[in-house]
Amino acid sequence: METLYMAIERGKLHKDDDLYFKEWNNHDDLLSKLEEVLRVIGITDYDSYKKSVGITDRDLSKCESWQVLSPVKHKEISGTISLNNYLQNKFLSETLKKWRARQYYGQNARYPTPFGKTKDIVHEDKVIQVRNTRKIECYPANHNSYVANGEVGLVRFPFNHFTDRLNVSFSDQPEFSYTYYNGEGERSVELNLDLAYAITIHKSQGSDFDKVILIIPEKVHNISTEMMYTALTRFKEKTYLLVQGGINTLQKYRHANSSATNWRNTFLFKLAVRDDIQNIPYAENRIHRTKSGFLVRSKSEVIIANELINAGISLSEENYETKLLSKKIQYDYKLPDFTFVHKGKQFFWEHLGMLSFEAYRKSWEDKLKWYEKNGYKRNLIVSQDGPGGSIDSRDIDAIIEKTLGLKIMKDDIFNLDSLEESQNVEFKSSISWDYNTQKKNRDLEVAIAKVFSAFMNSSGGLLLIGIDDGKNVLGIDCDLKTLKKQNEDGFNLKITEIVSNFIGKEYCQLIRLEFRAVDNKKIALIHIDRADEPTFVGYNNDTIFYIRTGNSAQPLNTKEASIYIKKHWG
Repeated sequence: METLYMAIERGKLHKDDDLYFKEWNNHDDLLSKLEEVLRVIGITDYDSYKKSVGITDRDLSKCESWQVLSPVKHKEISGTISLNNYLQNKFLSETLKKWRARQYYGQNARYPTPFGKTKDIVHEDKVIQVRNTRKIECYPANHNSYVANGEVGLVRFPFNHFTDRLNVSFSDQPEFSYTYYNGEGERSVELNLDLAYAITIHKSQGSDFDKVILIIPEKVHNISTEMMYTALTRFKEKTYLLVQGGINTLQKYRHANSSATNWRNTFLFKLAVRDDIQNIPYAENRIHRTKSGFLVRSKSEVIIANELINAGISLSEENYETKLLSKKIQYDYKLPDFTFVHKGKQFFWEHLGMLSFEAYRKSWEDKLKWYEKNGYKRNLIVSQDGPGGSIDSRDIDAIIEKTLGLKIMKDDIFNLDSLEESQNVEFKSSISWDYNTQKKNRDLEVAIAKVFSAFMNSSGGLLLIGIDDGKNVLGIDCDLKTLKKQNEDGFNLKITEIVSNFIGKEYCQLIRLEFRAVDNKKIALIHIDRADEPTFVGYNNDTIFYIRTGNSAQPLNTKEASIYIKKHWG
């Protein structure tokens, strides 16, 4: 984010960068800037809208090719309600006119009124599911039908004599068409759907889009740097940032007091801007790849990252050179080599490579004082090169065991003959892929959530994904093929999504994920820590408390749960 602010201040962002910045001042100015961006993207009327979301060529994957995001839902012009009304009228004004007037489209057939008491949803609208729903009517018939909160799709009105229902096909499962009804009830449009030309940043979590139009109003009470980070990492190709008040507004969300978590130094933008005196290499100098796939600058950092991963610490690009803001001086920060959370505490790892050079040593001494002055030193882990720039992974292992209390997991853990399902170990074939039906089954995600919660409510445990009950190694390739990001990062995001949706995002910190190759197949090892408070699985309008009993997750009734909770947490 520092790169972004500096680039804007210096006027160095232009139309060819990954991010395009525009300032707006009032209602009319925002709509003018939004129209300008839509023209650049190529969406100006009904026909270009249909092409942009895949209606023209029947490609639902294009439904998420572009997305307007806002931090708020309110009816002011910068909120999603007003933005949706504006964009719907821009693209589907003729459809709205016909439906509101209930014009005839056949000899005896009339259009229905728009759907939803407060939504006015019509044919070809872009919509979003706003709650988890299962056993919903669909075609072709599917007894495991499930639509997740946050799925984006398109309305396909059934042009027949049924004027009380509409169909929606979602980009994540285009082979199905789900039916929703006017009026009230569990399957009503009012309860399940919203317009999705513009959605809140919160709703965008777990999704990504080719192009993002991010609208930031000047006065927002609920926005934080964490939310800004979420918004700025939703795009694949480009983000158009429209900010009321310009850089001064962004500065408010730059300060540590506005942050739920510290910003990372992402290098999201082609234009990498840093003060010359820092002399820090740019992103393209990252040439060494860790076992979880992200790039670092040195072989020493590869070893440290891999040993942390072997110990069960989940590391990705987000954990490398994350910006650590000063608690004393505004806009002052450091870039630890690695930042990660273990048992609810944030740790910082610094590796020292050139202490024999006086300038480097002096720089490190100053940096260490900074950590102490800002209250970070107690969670600082330091390692250093040996003679001649050597590094011994055994030394790193010893530091991890001493500071974090974690033993490095060696390959002999995969001696499956010595592993059995137990109070602390469970095998699962997959997280989403149903080997019986040979397709994705969302009910399996609920089963994974039950295992997570049961381990959290007991003494923690280890869940191995990609190994069936008979200890046959299946791997996770089938699961990966069901994901938007078909790699380890996508798998990690899916695990986070399962915990967030069914247990609560605050419990994601209890999950640590690593990947191993067994019999030439990739499997996932998920370490689950014991929770400091009871956790519950929320699904299908039920909230259930699970514990480990033997080698399985078992639900407790209200009385049993009350006794167990009192005994274990007081």
